[in-house]
Amino acid sequence: MEEPPPPDRVHVNISQANWRSVKSTIFNILKAHSSSGYSEVNSLISTIEKEITERLSTTTKNRRSPKRAYGAVWWTQELRAKRSKTRALRRLFQKEKDPALRNTNLAAFKRSQAKYKKLIIHTETNKFKSFINSVTTSSFFGKNFQILAHKKSRQLSLKGILIEDFSSTTSIQDTYTEILAYHFPHSTSVDSLLFSSSSPQDLVPITKMELEAVIEGIKPKKASGIDGLPDEIVKELFYANPEWFTSLLNHLLSTGHFPKVWKWARIVLIPKEGRTLNLPQDFRPICILPCWGKVLDKVITERLAYHLESGKLLHDLQYGFRKQRSTINALQHIKDFAHMAKNRKHLTCLVSIDMANAFNSVDWTLLRDKIAHLTIPDYLKNIIYSFLEDRTVSMGSTSRSYSKGVPQGSSLGPLLWNIFVNDLLNNNLGEDICLQAFADDIIIMFSAPATYQFTQMCSGPLSTINDWIHNNKLTINHSKSVFTILANRRPQLEFPPRTNNRQSTQIMHKLTRITRVTWGLNPIIKKEIYKRVIEKILTYGFELWYNDSARQNIKLCKLQRIGLLSITKSYRTVSSDALYILAGIPPIHITLQNRIKLYHLCYLKQDVSIQGIAYSPMEVESIPTIDPPWNRFRITWNIYNNDVRCVTIFTDGSKLDNPTGCALVVFIDGHEAEHMLCSSIYSFTVV
Repeated sequence: MEEPPPPDRVHVNISQANWRSVKSTIFNILKAHSSSGYSEVNSLISTIEKEITERLSTTTKNRRSPKRAYGAVWWTQELRAKRSKTRALRRLFQKEKDPALRNTNLAAFKRSQAKYKKLIIHTETNKFKSFINSVTTSSFFGKNFQILAHKKSRQLSLKGILIEDFSSTTSIQDTYTEILAYHFPHSTSVDSLLFSSSSPQDLVPITKMELEAVIEGIKPKKASGIDGLPDEIVKELFYANPEWFTSLLNHLLSTGHFPKVWKWARIVLIPKEGRTLNLPQDFRPICILPCWGKVLDKVITERLAYHLESGKLLHDLQYGFRKQRSTINALQHIKDFAHMAKNRKHLTCLVSIDMANAFNSVDWTLLRDKIAHLTIPDYLKNIIYSFLEDRTVSMGSTSRSYSKGVPQGSSLGPLLWNIFVNDLLNNNLGEDICLQAFADDIIIMFSAPATYQFTQMCSGPLSTINDWIHNNKLTINHSKSVFTILANRRPQLEFPPRTNNRQSTQIMHKLTRITRVTWGLNPIIKKEIYKRVIEKILTYGFELWYNDSARQNIKLCKLQRIGLLSITKSYRTVSSDALYILAGIPPIHITLQNRIKLYHLCYLKQDVSIQGIAYSPMEVESIPTIDPPWNRFRITWNIYNNDVRCVTIFTDGSKLDNPTGCALVVFIDGHEAEHMLCSSIYSFTVV
């Protein structure tokens, strides 16, 4: 299907924008169009986006690529003059024929050359010191973090892509076409996705507070889509006229219409590590969507997630793309299954199934049928169907429509994948068999007394999964589908953090190289990097592998010591106890002991003992996470006025040595209604 060429993209650069002028421009544009109806909503949105980009691109400075600097960054005019003098002395020495004068000129040249080399080393070192000091004064995670994490921009040079007849593409447009055709296929058997044209009766309108929470959650400094509007401009669109902005999205939600201008994605290719880059699957496409459309996308996602979680429509063993679920929870379930098998003197077989190009291979007709059977409001079904159909991607001047796959780059795409794969997890595969998933990573766990029984035990469940994959028009990536057997001969379930150790040690050594006793990173910044990066890497997954053994604690403290020496800039002979005090960082095994108790108390719901006091999970207040997005509200703060007629609450707390107390008093319409004093609460409470 031929598509029109993508529109010319005009980017609005706001790095040095005059925000007073920007706000005024946006306000005037919305004022001129706020009285327009929604009969031609696509045209209305396109007109507003075009006017904003045209007017702001003339009032803001255009982005210019920085000039390429040739030569070394530490080169100075002093070095240039010293080099010229050294070269002149060398030529004078080479031209001289008199042996006596030749030796004199040689000695002068050697002295000048030695000074020149010494000056190079001195200048290079000083330049590096000043660079380190300059990039670490503004924030913790600027250039210094990129140096430690070894993050650098990679220039993508597209080569010819191999096609079916084993020939290679010869033009950049043909290369774009082949890559887009592989990652964004077009299905010829897609039925109409329209569900209902009537206005649904169960629609809950979008509230201003709900929309404001979505707007505030947008991360700044992200790449803009085809429309060229950055996230900061979309925020100003909302705050310029919140009522009109909310009314527009309510109209789209009630009519079940997702504008086409928001369904046009710009593709950026990320090369995969260790690939030859001559096949389409050697690239990972990133979809850059219009920022304005991301707001409605996020509203739909939060509402759909609420209905799926509150109605318990997703399988409990799906751990991907869900709140308060992570890889740790998925691995914890695998570990529990293996421990149960070990207690019964059984072996455990883990089979990991990887699906090739899974997210881009979802059939829209099958997805529509699965959504139709969900007990969710009809207005959500309508807007999801409109969200899926008639989508387009573009790369350069090449564009292509597609009708398969969940839209990547959108917040709704991962939830749609969870819906698509949910019926696979609902299969009852038999006793001693468990199936779980983390997004598109499928794990099947088998338990049996002997290894020879796994051959017959695995055939039935694997055949069932293979049939489901075939019926849902997916394919298995056999090269990445593996199995492993957990034996009972030795404790294989302790998960020694070897990878954690290697990564954290590399970063700590890099940290040592860019800092010395008299120059380099500030100790406060180094401490912040340690706590936010190194300690997080070192202790990742501690819920699974940490067992508080003396051997494990010694290894962890040795790794921590490298970072503490760098933070405190101390001699290697300083004791570890002194380093803990100088750095203000407790021993890492004590930190893990406290965190593991908190994990057992809050997540595993087990009783724990802290400083000789027993605590039950019933004493821990759990904050509900399944709340309707449209019921959000904001607590406002202002200067207290005695004339205010409302409910006013004052609180205070105090702590002296061990006793800790708090009190509150409630005023209604300026009169005291109730007060409460608690003279003794837990001694570890912070006031």
